[in-house]
Amino acid sequence: MSFFNATPNALLFNEYGPYHILALSFLGIAILLTFIFRKFLRDRKKETIFLIVISVVAFSFELAYHIWNFVNQTDFVKNLIPFELCAISLWMALAMNITKSRKFFEILYFFSLGALVALVFPDIYGYGPDHFRFYHYFFVHSYIVFTITYYIIVHGYRISFKSLAKAVMTLLPLSIIMYIIDRLFNVNYMFLLEKPDIATPLDLIKGTGIVYFLSFALIVIIVFFIFYLPWLFFTRKSSSQD
Repeated sequence: MSFFNATPNALLFNEYGPYHILALSFLGIAILLTFIFRKFLRDRKKETIFLIVISVVAFSFELAYHIWNFVNQTDFVKNLIPFELCAISLWMALAMNITKSRKFFEILYFFSLGALVALVFPDIYGYGPDHFRFYHYFFVHSYIVFTITYYIIVHGYRISFKSLAKAVMTLLPLSIIMYIIDRLFNVNYMFLLEKPDIATPLDLIKGTGIVYFLSFALIVIIVFFIFYLPWLFFTRKSSSQD
């Protein structure tokens, strides 16, 4: 048994089992602590150190993941190319933590939905807490979600309807490009050709081929709008208080 086995070890991961709940709890605790210590984190030096540490850890895990794929010959090239939504979001989260750009935030807020779905419906093939893959999977996806919540809590970043429009107008052409790549090279980046093997909300989509792709795009736009709704109510509430 090895921490870096190609296959799961003795502690098998199950959706919504104790290991899953524990992993989600760590993210929840991190967000809660961020809220409690938000004033402390506004100190420039302290914040810089904190963001550097979590970013270095996240990308160390990501680098180790690619090395693990190469050693174990598990789709190394496919996973190396950052064409998955979560891979794109990971690089955007790093750029966000470097630049603190509100433009990155507007797009990443909606793109991070992919990481949130990945945390709720983990595609981890049974790797438990006695395996490297468990820690890589949950830390990297949590890093993306945490980055968004961090800037909302600590710096008060907000989302507008224009943010929703920007995210949709960014994702649609990206999805078309990825769909063409998927068809040409018989891959399934962003699950644009078919549903993943595990149970996810994509199971609601019926049909195949272009019908599946168009249904997927429509559902994503609807979900993006739902993800925006809390800000719509927040903005109206703030306006009424003024």
